[in-house]
Amino acid sequence: MHHWGRRELEVDVIHYCGQEHDNPYDNNAIAVFSDTEMRHKVGYLRREDAVGLKNVYRHIKGKCYLKTKLAASKFNRLKGPIQICNIGFKCDDEHVADVRQYLNGYSFKVC
Repeated sequence: MHHWGRRELEVDVIHYCGQEHDNPYDNNAIAVFSDTEMRHKVGYLRREDAVGLKNVYRHIKGKCYLKTKLAASKFNRLKGPIQICNIGFKCDDEHVADVRQYLNGYSFKVC
């Protein structure tokens, strides 16, 4: 997953993700928050990644976690830093096959 926002996220710090259905620019938007209450928004997942996770969100139990792997490799004045991140979530065992299908093309592991 790629993150972008106004500021670079700290590496190895857990952030949280949440869908933003009322986003006026993208109804598939997934916001990134720095707090567990999901009040302090720090950026968004890349549009392509948000679309890929749209169907996965139906199976997520609890919170969706985001952890940056590396410092920002690209920076654009209009989009901000772009960072590679790991995303994690819990789902019931009976939904694992569906989640695998939705995430086809991404590198992932089931724990």
